[in-house]
Amino acid sequence: MLTILSLASQAQNLVYDGSFEDTIRCPLEFNGYIQSTLKYWKKSGNISGSVMNSCNTNKWGVPQNGSGFESAHAGNGYIILPTFGGISIQHDFRQFAVGQLKQTLIAGKKYEASMFVSLADSFIYSCKNISIYFSDTIPTYSFYDLYKVQFNFTHPVEVNFNQDLSNKVGWTKLDTTFIASGNERWLTIGNFMPDSLSDSSFVGGNVVQGSYYWDFAAYYIDDVSVELFDDTSLDEDKNSASVTILPNPNNGSFTIKVDAFNKPTTVVITNAMGQVVDNIMVTSSSTIYKNNNLPSGIYFYTIISGGAATNRGKFL
Repeated sequence: MLTILSLASQAQNLVYDGSFEDTIRCPLEFNGYIQSTLKYWKKSGNISGSVMNSCNTNKWGVPQNGSGFESAHAGNGYIILPTFGGISIQHDFRQFAVGQLKQTLIAGKKYEASMFVSLADSFIYSCKNISIYFSDTIPTYSFYDLYKVQFNFTHPVEVNFNQDLSNKVGWTKLDTTFIASGNERWLTIGNFMPDSLSDSSFVGGNVVQGSYYWDFAAYYIDDVSVELFDDTSLDEDKNSASVTILPNPNNGSFTIKVDAFNKPTTVVITNAMGQVVDNIMVTSSSTIYKNNNLPSGIYFYTIISGGAATNRGKFL
């Protein structure tokens, strides 16, 4: 669920070059990829998204480029990422952008993540599944087999926006808060869901001069921000619990460990489609759970303590 929040004060943006302005060189034809153009942004896997900048008047320009027409939300540049592959020979085609944070995130602290997105004119699908993964290392993936995404990090925090993203005119702000697991130093933007589970819609194309239809979804992205939302910690709330699932990944059997346990806690497990698959009542600091009927995949857990959600996480 998307939560729109405003900050009471101007906090520091922890993302290096969140507006994609710090270029190594002007993005050139067939050479406008993130890893070869931006100083602080990298690729994940085989290839990255592309950089658009007003210094270029051709395919990688702003506001006119080979994917449509859109002015930057701020500054002179933005990136573009495919998030849904409608072409049968490139099913599940994805590109990701990996950014560096100025400091590691602190466990239990609340942060606000936001960015601005716009569906590029020439793409005929929209897709709601844009996420940010925060991790201590850079994730990698297999280029044409995203069902086997390799999450090679140990402290993943996922931020899902799940908002209608069919707008091709102007920018849509995505904004939500999350609780850090701790030690996250990288953020990865993209759609980590396969096409079969993605919430996509056919919207048709809006071809501009020098452009043509693309049979998938791709978004311009600008002004990525991560800020400390407040200076409170879940550990300071007596009604909250810090929960760890071990091992992670697992085979459906794991131990739920609760730090500073002081009252019964419910762990709600949902699958990648948001369906509740189990509710677990935790009555001690260590609870063994076993469910051999869970198919392989990504699952999310929400901790309910004192009648409120106090923590969220993910396991494989």
